[in-house]
Amino acid sequence: MRYNSGEWEQYEDYADSVIKGDLSAFADFELYKIIDEEIEDSLVGIVANGGVKISGKSTHFTNQVIGSIYTGKSGVEIENIQKALQTEPVTNKKILRYKLNNICVVNIEKETGKLVSVKSLY
Repeated sequence: MRYNSGEWEQYEDYADSVIKGDLSAFADFELYKIIDEEIEDSLVGIVANGGVKISGKSTHFTNQVIGSIYTGKSGVEIENIQKALQTEPVTNKKILRYKLNNICVVNIEKETGKLVSVKSLY
């Protein structure tokens, strides 16, 4: 794993998240890899409403998609994130915010197109 740089970086992100308490150790590395890759395949590269192209995601975003019993935050389904990105964004200087009813809120950096956070609303 150490010599596969992509997987090693994923593992370091995962381990740091568990150490900080952003993820439960019950969410093992295999789950983290699956979710991280699903985000890459399903979200990165699409164009959200408002014309911003999703260029990547933060580790924080991946952690929030999974959710954690430590933080008391529910995870968010990728399909709901996709639906939210088709709604009308609310914008401020740096962030585009997409809200899907009472389901989730997704934040994207305007300049970079990076998914920075997602929050479950239920």
